[in-house]
Amino acid sequence: MERIQQTQSRPVKLSSNYNIIKIKGYIFKYRVDCDPPIPNNQPEIFLKLINLIRPELKMELKHFIPLNFSIYSPHTTDELLLKANLENQPYIIKIKNTGKLDISKESEAKVLMGRIIKLAQLSMNLKPIGRKYFNDKKVIPLNQFKINLWEGYSSSVKVHKSEVIMNLDLSYRLIKQKNMLDYLIDLRSIYKNNIERIKEAVRGLTVITG
Repeated sequence: MERIQQTQSRPVKLSSNYNIIKIKGYIFKYRVDCDPPIPNNQPEIFLKLINLIRPELKMELKHFIPLNFSIYSPHTTDELLLKANLENQPYIIKIKNTGKLDISKESEAKVLMGRIIKLAQLSMNLKPIGRKYFNDKKVIPLNQFKINLWEGYSSSVKVHKSEVIMNLDLSYRLIKQKNMLDYLIDLRSIYKNNIERIKEAVRGLTVITG
């Protein structure tokens, strides 16, 4: 039997494209209770109520993010009792500070930081396609191929050893210079008005609007 010679192991330093997000200070979590209660499957009502009381919240918290029937903010305030009227239904909204966000609770920290990054991307007026964001104001035309090249990036957030880390990758998207209506007209001509063939040709395509 051949003997395998053992060698002494040594630590190896690895690098990755994940960067630590340094959080200055603390993030405080606020519990939001509404009377009458809001069903868990209707978060849109919660967000509408938050929008109605947003001026009062900005006075008390300055900056905040509503998420999953809670509010997160880097600022503290005493318990708030606010009123709002939504679609002829009066609500009493109690907002109570439940303490600092525990980064070690990976799922909560990950969802919150992902939401913050998404809001930042939207504020930059980037165009979302799937889970990636592209700059439609900086287009590289490839006229010989009748397509445009959009530059963008994708991001993801993780929690590792009680630290929030973010991955950022460059991404590119090829966009037809022809709009969808003209493309459908061309398909009608190519497939002789065969609807099933046209459906097959467009199935899975991404259409950008707005």
